[in-house]
Amino acid sequence: MPNLLLKIPNTFCPAKWDELHLNYNYKWAYGCCKATPIVFVDDWREQLDQQKQNLLNGVQDPSCDYCWKVENNGGVSDRHGYIKNFDQTLFPEYLENLREPSTIEVNLGNECNFQCTYCSPQFSSKWDTDMRSKPYKIKSDMGHFRLNSKQADNIESNLTFLNKYQSIDVLNILGGEPLQNKRLFKMLDDIDNVKNLHITTNFSCKKETIDQIIERSQRYDSVRLGISLDATGKIAEFTRYGMNWANMIDNIEYLISHAGKNIEIRILTLLSSLTIHGIDNLTILMKEIHGAYPNTTWRLSYCVSPKIQSFKTLINKEKYLNKVKELGNLPFVLNSESVYNELLASEYDNELRKELDKFLNEFSQRKQIEIPKEFYAQTE
Repeated sequence: MPNLLLKIPNTFCPAKWDELHLNYNYKWAYGCCKATPIVFVDDWREQLDQQKQNLLNGVQDPSCDYCWKVENNGGVSDRHGYIKNFDQTLFPEYLENLREPSTIEVNLGNECNFQCTYCSPQFSSKWDTDMRSKPYKIKSDMGHFRLNSKQADNIESNLTFLNKYQSIDVLNILGGEPLQNKRLFKMLDDIDNVKNLHITTNFSCKKETIDQIIERSQRYDSVRLGISLDATGKIAEFTRYGMNWANMIDNIEYLISHAGKNIEIRILTLLSSLTIHGIDNLTILMKEIHGAYPNTTWRLSYCVSPKIQSFKTLINKEKYLNKVKELGNLPFVLNSESVYNELLASEYDNELRKELDKFLNEFSQRKQIEIPKEFYAQTE
């Protein structure tokens, strides 16, 4: 058998072929969840094909800057993880652009009952309303918090697109908050070509909604609930404004006690200069959840945008380096190495920190919520 490693460019990433992410609200399309979106009118294929060609030609396509930044700093990127698990015998199919995406992700809209500090109007109706009433004074991140016009409803666009496929290995549904969309389950009932269903959620729903998910799970080979959870207690309630911590824990316990074997719980944690202060308590909680429900995984990622909540505004990063590194020893933890390398490479930016402090004060005043004292903790 020929050594196919010699034929694979060092810029290649299978995710650009294997994943397709669509947001009809804003006419965005992208391969890989970390890629920069293509803004399309009627079709995205030509631009996406050019990005693929760049990766095959040894070009670090700008749409993949999330990973290039990590790699150019000597770190281990998400792309490295894709390559590690890649079946090299399939490379000719990628070379000839014969691969259909195995994972398709659709966005139901920005309707959401949370206003997470690091989110934006594109993905949160709460942020959209807040920014339209009175924009925040965020000089460094105005692009992140920009307002966009959006379609009223994109369920039909998603249905038309998804039903073109004979079979979809993985369908991932995003929002906003998908479980707030009253048409979610009707949409799922109108799609019969999905093998595995993933839903990314803040999980602030009613018990009846959890019951509907469990009931419908029998239609699929597997169901993954990606539950966003970045910290615990007061830190969680501030950074994921709108969350009731007691309700979140109650819902997770309810799911654990009622879920079938084909349901995976994946806790999705975005570590920022704010949420990382809760890593100790979150680690304790995650060990408890995994102990009670072994079909639980914990995926870590790090904040790039808004820049004011990236690791560049973390005053005492040395306190957390070993804590993040040690998470790699837990068998149910994913992507800790990438987060560790980003934390290690980050350089403190005092001007950005000043911007963050202004933002925190304004957010606190608008929401009438106290800023957690941990956000100002100095190096011990």
